[in-house]
Amino acid sequence: MFIFINILVIILVLPLLVFKIYAIFNDMNFIEGVSSTSFLQDKIVNRFLTIPLSNLLTFFGYKVFPESNFLSFYLKDGTRASVEIAESCSGIYSVVIFIAAFIAFIANEYNRFDFLVLSLLILGILTAYFSNLIRMTIIVLVGHYYGIENMLFVHSNIGWIIFLIWISIFWSLLFYILPKQANQINE
Repeated sequence: MFIFINILVIILVLPLLVFKIYAIFNDMNFIEGVSSTSFLQDKIVNRFLTIPLSNLLTFFGYKVFPESNFLSFYLKDGTRASVEIAESCSGIYSVVIFIAAFIAFIANEYNRFDFLVLSLLILGILTAYFSNLIRMTIIVLVGHYYGIENMLFVHSNIGWIIFLIWISIFWSLLFYILPKQANQINE
């Protein structure tokens, strides 16, 4: 737990703190009413979530319209709706918690960082990203077919369900692969 909390602070809290201090001391509130922090976060969310989500929904035949961090789509009755994809929708906190837990586990149980561990870490991060993209797709599709009220309910509940599913599959895979690898090394 000690390793996990320290890694979490190092990769989540400290970078945000340093960036905010840097932004304050360099007067980076350069857009009217928008801080540089939110400007940067909006650009990242747009590039890594709004646009891929729009592309995925378009690929499946849905008409969607991305604008900055907003995604407009049509409800089943033909009315146009819009959702804001905020930083909290990005899944970044889940990824950071996963990375901290993974590194703490490796440090305690496997005690080395090799190509296999690096590959599993990258696989976990990519799986987290695609799981979040699937989560957002489900949310928009529920909005399309069942309306905004149901979309808000799914938005509030689907995240933890998908997170538990992917993390369970990933850790099961990890427990299967790593002890097997460790046993081969000891023989």
